[in-house]
Order: sequence, then C-alpha cells, then structure tokens
Amino acid sequence: MSRIIARYTGGFVTENDNGYRVFVKFVKRERHFMRKNRSWGISLAIVQELNRLGTDSIELHITDENEVLFVDMETFNAKSSIESYNGNDEQAFLFEGFWAVMG
Repeated sequence: MSRIIARYTGGFVTENDNGYRVFVKFVKRERHFMRKNRSWGISLAIVQELNRLGTDSIELHITDENEVLFVDMETFNAKSSIESYNGNDEQAFLFEGFWAVMG
C-alpha cells in the first residue's frame, strides 16, 4: 500500500511499503508539453526537492490523452536540460523519447 509523503502543485510523492518513492504529476499535453524541444518539463525547484527526498521515479499522467509516462530519476537527472521560457521559473525538460509508456 502506498502513502503520500509530499504534495506539490499538480502532483505528489508516494512511498510504497518497500520504500520506493514515485512523483506523480497530472498534466495536459496541450498545456504542458514543450513542442519546441518535444519534451516534458518539471519545475527545477521541485526536481531538487524530489532528489532530496530520494524519489526513485516520475509518472506523468497525461489526462487529455489517458496515457501514463514513466522515467526513473537517474535518467531524468542525467538527460534533462535546464531552461526557462517566457519569464517562467527554471524547469528541467526531458525529451519525450526518454519516457516509457505505462500500461
């Protein structure tokens, strides 16, 4: 059984009985997908907090497509790029090809 251990805007971190931690975020492709570099972004401040918590993976629930994408934190940290667009806070963007489709 999983329990929520942290909450963030648009998402939360769960931990199962084995201590595996997952950041779950709900997004819409139309609004959250960066078409310019074909990637999904997460606030750099949240990514830093996820690393501090020892989060193991990220799940993106794309609500307008009924799809769930998955990536482990090691890949996310190694392959993402930090960028800021339109005066927004910095985000870590990971190319869509690094995400696995769940289910």
